[in-house]
Amino acid sequence: MTSEEINQVVKSLEPLFIGYTATENSLKNSNGMELIFRASWNNKTTVSGLHAGRSHSIGCSFKKSPDKIFKDIRRRLMPSYYEDFFKHKKEKQEREEFKNEKAEKMRAISSVVDGEIRKDYGYSYSSGNFVSAQNLTIYETYSGTLRSNNQARFYERNETC
Repeated sequence: MTSEEINQVVKSLEPLFIGYTATENSLKNSNGMELIFRASWNNKTTVSGLHAGRSHSIGCSFKKSPDKIFKDIRRRLMPSYYEDFFKHKKEKQEREEFKNEKAEKMRAISSVVDGEIRKDYGYSYSSGNFVSAQNLTIYETYSGTLRSNNQARFYERNETC
């Protein structure tokens, strides 16, 4: 099956998949879900759901009527793909929120100690960035706790010894 024939199948399925828009060999919706229609080297045709936590794919004959193809995809692919897609999207959003909270925490600390945020290139046990001030370094460990290498206290202790 050629790419043009697959594209015709996708165009014929667009009205059945409410909220999806046909592009070249795929259907996309506004949530980010995407169904890709392909033919392999041995002319097997498949439909795959993209942007989920794991791969979702079914074999499907594109020689059937659009209504039968739609029902086949809806019954065999969509339930597991839909569930996994939104689970993955929620986890991704939570990771992004956590990352933003960490960045905001570092900005707040740097403004209090009059320091600057620097990138940690893996030389310590921090989780990415650290705040560096004149005699103070504050970093967040992988467990989320804040640690300080207060050089001023270290030198004071050593001078009194």
